[in-house]
Amino acid sequence: MRLLKLCCFGDLHYIGDKAWLNNYFLPKVSENCAGCDAAVIVGDVSGTGRLEHVRELLLGVKRVFQGPIIVVPGNHDIYVLQDEQDRGLNSLIKLSMFNRLVRDLGCVTLML
Repeated sequence: MRLLKLCCFGDLHYIGDKAWLNNYFLPKVSENCAGCDAAVIVGDVSGTGRLEHVRELLLGVKRVFQGPIIVVPGNHDIYVLQDEQDRGLNSLIKLSMFNRLVRDLGCVTLML
């Protein structure tokens, strides 16, 4: 029997700091997740609910980790921003948007 080796991290609260992403976080993922079968991000990819930050971080992780990436949304990921509220979005719609983005990037989401 072979055990599955997971690289698990969360509460990143990414807010678009590309220097942190490229010079600190992604090298850590590359170093610490080498040899793992899958990466699991356990919530709060974003610090503000901005889906462009989720996209940017996940694309970065995909560059340095070649295995499956599993993502569990956190409460920060589905924050509904004021401009989104003005357009009629709510947290359930935002969750659906988050899940679609994760799937479109080729990752797996664990909350439908």
